[in-house]
Amino acid sequence: TRYIGDWSSDVCSSDLGFDGITLDTASAAADASFISDGGAISIGSVTSGLDLGIAAQGVALGLISADNIDISSAGDISYFNATATGNIVMLAGGSLQGTGTTSGNNIDLSAAGDVFVRNIAALGDLSVMSSGGALRIDDSMSGGSSSISAFGNIASGSNAARFTTGGDLNIASSNGSMRSEEH
Repeated sequence: TRYIGDWSSDVCSSDLGFDGITLDTASAAADASFISDGGAISIGSVTSGLDLGIAAQGVALGLISADNIDISSAGDISYFNATATGNIVMLAGGSLQGTGTTSGNNIDLSAAGDVFVRNIAALGDLSVMSSGGALRIDDSMSGGSSSISAFGNIASGSNAARFTTGGDLNIASSNGSMRSEEH
């Protein structure tokens, strides 16, 4: 695990005697970076004054706030309330599940497995993709273009579910059905 602002105190997760990182709260005035080579990262609340980067086998996060958010996981990503003044990028090798995603610029959410996200708002472009599973979006909005794609089924829920976009809206399912209970 590394804190990007202080290379003199590098600690590998293997040095700590357990696989992964579990924190109630993490806060940094500048850039923050959390890397776990062998396990998952679980943080209840994380705040970064600038950019936030997280890489692990699995990621579970509560409240997230930073200028830019970049999260990658070989496994699943689960989060609640991600807010960035800039871009949000989340790439999962497994499934991706989240509620409350707000960006002052672009949002790019991608998973090899299923994707279930709700309450997404981007002032710029929005891209949500599941390359190997189903995708469900409840309530999304973008000031730019929106691209929604999945290998499996695509569904939007009935609880005020809607796609609102300031530019083009592209929705594609390569191997499943599309169902929308409301537009």
